[in-house]
Amino acid sequence: MNDLRFQELNSIKEEVGISLYLSITPSIGKREVLNTTKKLIDNLKENIKEGEKEIFEKSKENLFNHLEGLRVKGKSLFIFSSQKNTYEFFYEFPLRNEIYFGKPNLYQFYWAQIEYKDFGVVNFTEERFSFYKVSFFKEKLVFEEEPKVDTSTWRRKHIMPPSAPKSGVSIGAVGGGDLKDAYEEKYLLYIEKYLSDFKEKVIKESDDLKVIFVNSDAEENIDMFLNIPPPSQKFLKLNAPSNATINEIIELG
Repeated sequence: MNDLRFQELNSIKEEVGISLYLSITPSIGKREVLNTTKKLIDNLKENIKEGEKEIFEKSKENLFNHLEGLRVKGKSLFIFSSQKNTYEFFYEFPLRNEIYFGKPNLYQFYWAQIEYKDFGVVNFTEERFSFYKVSFFKEKLVFEEEPKVDTSTWRRKHIMPPSAPKSGVSIGAVGGGDLKDAYEEKYLLYIEKYLSDFKEKVIKESDDLKVIFVNSDAEENIDMFLNIPPPSQKFLKLNAPSNATINEIIELG
């Protein structure tokens, strides 16, 4: 059994198994938990395809084995049980009793975190990097930056390719490639430095946050932000339209 945390979500998102949400209280006995789960499982079983039955049965077996040793410590519970692993997450407020089979169904998991916890939103485009804190769907802009890359001093001769490019080298400044490649590479290095500095500031301002959703006008920009130093397990990818307002981004979260 693993106590599910945000940083583990990416590692389980491709697993196939049973997602279970249960409302529980310390006054509810194990028998009631098992009976409720069995009813949900029986309804779910009717929709399992022939080729999925083996995975379903093994996931179900792991789920019930886990519930047999369950120690109730909240008002609701999320469990994801696959063939190999079982993850759990307790809440101090009720959730709807629901069950799904397939890849992890995290709708209520995310909803509960956003509904009852403060969270952050990083939104960035080529023109502007913004960091918000959100509490009860009221956003506060913590800081915003407009990265400026002054290219006026980038003299052509510094990034022009040599007359006879060396094989195996792609950047014109060091031999090979072309002017456009060298210019874009240098520009990208500046942007990465801006992003790294911005990310470091966000981390320093987010000690009180458990999760920060990252949105951009292009998914590859989000991936670049998530992978760029400094590392942090607080950040989660969120895709919204490029013209979305902060309120629309919050609703998507």
